[in-house]
Amino acid sequence: MVRKRKASETQPEAPESNPALIEVDSSKEGRKARARKAPDPSNAEDDVPEQPSPPKKKSKSKNKAVEEDEFAAPPASQESEFPSTLSPKPATRKSKKKKSVEEPVLPEYIILLVPTVHGASQCISVPYQSDFDDASLAIFDAVPCSDIPVKPTLSYRLTPKSGKILLNDNESWSSLRAAAVARLNQKKKNPNDYFEVCLAPDNYLASVQYRNNPKSAKKGGKRAKDVIDLDHNSESDEDDVGEEISVMEKEQEKLGELERKHQGKCQKCAADQPEVWCKIDKSGAHTPITYVMRNSWAHSLALEEHGITLDNPPNTPLFSAFHKKHNDPSLNNKSTTAAASGSTSTSTMMDVFMMGMMEQSKMNTALLATITNGSSIRRYPSAGSPSRRPQAITAPTAALPAADTHEAENEDIGEFFDFLDSVDSRRSAGRYLDALIAEEVFTVGDIIRQGKVYLESSVIGMKSTLASWVVDLAQKRVR
Repeated sequence: MVRKRKASETQPEAPESNPALIEVDSSKEGRKARARKAPDPSNAEDDVPEQPSPPKKKSKSKNKAVEEDEFAAPPASQESEFPSTLSPKPATRKSKKKKSVEEPVLPEYIILLVPTVHGASQCISVPYQSDFDDASLAIFDAVPCSDIPVKPTLSYRLTPKSGKILLNDNESWSSLRAAAVARLNQKKKNPNDYFEVCLAPDNYLASVQYRNNPKSAKKGGKRAKDVIDLDHNSESDEDDVGEEISVMEKEQEKLGELERKHQGKCQKCAADQPEVWCKIDKSGAHTPITYVMRNSWAHSLALEEHGITLDNPPNTPLFSAFHKKHNDPSLNNKSTTAAASGSTSTSTMMDVFMMGMMEQSKMNTALLATITNGSSIRRYPSAGSPSRRPQAITAPTAALPAADTHEAENEDIGEFFDFLDSVDSRRSAGRYLDALIAEEVFTVGDIIRQGKVYLESSVIGMKSTLASWVVDLAQKRVR
């Protein structure tokens, strides 16, 4: 047993590389120990401790290489072993179609049809690459108006029936160029389609003709009045516009002053209608100031015409009631109203009496002729009669002849209002005569056709009761 211990003690000290130095134990235990220590050459790989095997790393790199080969395109001479499904072939065909889109054809020139002073239009060719300044100069040369300070406003039409499109800057000129490109690519058979150029204002060409030859326009004629002063520059034109605006502002200001002066200030007329405009004329009658009269008066005040004030209106036929002369025969008609209001002058009373007699004579003559023809009429007494009410006179019923009716409708409005004043001077219907004449109401038939509503409007300014009375008497006078 001691030998066995010596063998076990001496065995580790012997080098493993020299088997001759190892003592062989022939005993059974020694063989078992050698069997445990000495590995079997045939099972050498099984006894090796497990470690990360390098071949596994090589397999990963191989797998990566295989994956890259799957996505790689196959060579031209060989078919791919791993066909790819990630990049379909139709994608390359679509990209080829997009690249094959044709670019639009650009025109070399743009054809413009320009109106001229010669009475005919002229076709001009403007290069497509030109800007708005070059195009406008070409148009002005064709008119021609290049040497005229005031230039027209340009516009064009896409088709003869289309509306006008403004042509005043590079942006609008670019729009015209785009329209020319679209037309050229849509209609290749007719690449020289023109665009019609329009000039504004409409009387610009006539003004150019008048400037070139003033004798062509008649003196004082309509053509000479409608022409534009083309030698004014833009600054003077702006000044003219500013002056017009200032006149309008002054006119509104003066209209307000007239309103404060004359609206609702009359104690007699404003009692019934506070909004009425009233002014006493030369005969002492209260005359309404109509809408037309107000604007005309305010316009004259804005222009600072000589002698026009807030109390003195313009000396025009519209204001004839305020500028009557003493030797005017129509002044005697107004004196009837003044006499009826309480005048005690002997001459005025005599005039009233004579006017009443004359009107009564006219009425009697008309009444006699009507009764002779077998018609029915109402007789109205004069202003001096006790009764103011119309008294009916019965006569055989018959229609008036057409000639008499026509003459009654054409009776002058002045004679008719004299008749109204003779019937009832308190109504002072004659004060509205000038306003009706200013509105071109000249006959009794005109009053009937205009009607009661027109007489009550702000243009004439009659009260409702007076307008009804005037229209009623006008209709009865025609019957």
